[in-house]
Amino acid sequence: MLNNIKVSTKIFAGFGVVLALLLTIAGVGYFSLDGANANFGDYRGLARETNAAGRVQANMLVTRLFVKNFIISASDENIAGVKERAEATIGMIDDAKQLVLDDAEGVAEYDALDKQLRDYLAAFEQVTGKQAERNVIVNDTLNVLGPKMERALTKIMESAFTDGDAEAAFNGGMVLRNLLLARLYSGRYLIQNDQASYERVQKEFKEMGELQAQLVEKLQNPVRRELAEEIAKNLATYRNAFQSVYETISSRNQLIKGELDRIGPEVASAIEKTKLHIKGMQDELGPRAEASINQAVMTTLIVSAIASLIGVIAAWVIGTGIANPVVRMTTAMRSLAEGALDTEVPAQGRGDEIGEMASAVQVFKENAIRVKEMEAEQVESAKRAETEKKAAMNKMADD
Repeated sequence: MLNNIKVSTKIFAGFGVVLALLLTIAGVGYFSLDGANANFGDYRGLARETNAAGRVQANMLVTRLFVKNFIISASDENIAGVKERAEATIGMIDDAKQLVLDDAEGVAEYDALDKQLRDYLAAFEQVTGKQAERNVIVNDTLNVLGPKMERALTKIMESAFTDGDAEAAFNGGMVLRNLLLARLYSGRYLIQNDQASYERVQKEFKEMGELQAQLVEKLQNPVRRELAEEIAKNLATYRNAFQSVYETISSRNQLIKGELDRIGPEVASAIEKTKLHIKGMQDELGPRAEASINQAVMTTLIVSAIASLIGVIAAWVIGTGIANPVVRMTTAMRSLAEGALDTEVPAQGRGDEIGEMASAVQVFKENAIRVKEMEAEQVESAKRAETEKKAAMNKMADD
């Protein structure tokens, strides 16, 4: 059947097979690698989400560190640090949310984080407000009235000592002792915010008030009495101011404990949960993407090997189908050219160009044989004429 197909058709068919195989390899490679690329793209997206969540987590930790530093040292630098890092974290949450817009659950998680962080920042602003109130009371009242009462009591003691009023000097010293202890423990409370220091301050205030009342009652000197009465007024203001400080600090600490210490770990836990969720998706997608890539490579290699084998077979079939008859034809033509007219002409009966060539060579062979026969006949005729001529001359000679 192949012998009846034109050589040009075979050649074009061979190139067509090779082209088809190349297109097959390209198609298989494209679709295989396209699937692998999709998995890789998803994996890269998850990696970006992990990175974004990590940035949010790191900035939230820095924010909480600034809050901790503020609680230890309520400086403007720490306040600015908290606000700066919190605002940066909110921006990073928004950036992270843009990466998961096609994931409703992920968007909801980041929205919740955004709200929690804003609540955290609002609570911190309340804390700084309470801290500012505390500082105003401490600086404008406690730190003013405490030394003022101390100086007044010192004047009473010095005046009583000068006048020889030992009782007034003693009572003044006792009141001064309670004042100093009250200021000592109030300072300790401002640092430690412990209930024991607060109760000790109240105890000293109570004793100081009792001793102050006795001091006022027993003083006869009008100057010292006036100083003692002024001390009593300042003591009442001082006690009220300290109570305000206590309430302000308690409110501030309640905000820290009830809001900051609650929201901070919740945000950290939510971010960690998000990271673990993304990591779980990566752990599932990573091997799948790797397997997809390996499968794509293996499929491409197998298809390429099959295509190469088919190409080799096609090339061999077409090549031998054309070359072998041509070689045999060339050998036959050379033999005929050398005069071996008994040489058999191959490839006769084929329907392709080689068959046509074989037919032409066969005609050439037949013509050559006919020419040779004619030459032999001519030689035979010449011999016969020569014989007849000799016979005629012999006859003439005889006659």
